Amino acid sequence: GRVPDRFSALLSPLPLNKPPPWALLYEFQRVNITPPKFILKPRLKRSKRQLLRFPRNVEEETKYIELMIVNDHIMFKKHRLSVVHTNTYAKSVVNMADMIYKDQLKTRIVLVAMETWAADNKFAISENPLITLREFMKYRRDFIKEKSDAVHLFSY
Repeated sequence: GRVPDRFSALLSPLPLNKPPPWALLYEFQRVNITPPKFILKPRLKRSKRQLLRFPRNVEEETKYIELMIVNDHIMFKKHRLSVVHTNTYAKSVVNMADMIYKDQLKTRIVLVAMETWAADNKFAISENPLITLREFMKYRRDFIKEKSDAVHLFSY
């Protein structure tokens, strides 16, 4: 007979050691069954940055470093016991670094916070730089709440 344009069938093999046919073709009758409803898990929303991904060249794209500066008490004393003078000096250092990084590395340094210890040092500044670094890391972890990529200690 004629095979309809669209149909569902089951092909069932028969043993090959018997005469043909070696398979039976069963046509399925159409039955209206509502498809099962699937429960979809909510997908996490993607940020615009992820959706608009395209190949980028790190050498051409401007990068940003958010920096916080901590001026210790010795730095404060060296700048005439003036918070304004101490902060101005620190800003000028950051501006010079920004100019160099901007031109050579296409990276901008953005000063996001500054702290100047006018009363006294918040931890002991040692002659050994590794000890000072360890103490500064503890201080940063426990007391600095501002968000930044890097925190630098300016000392004399």
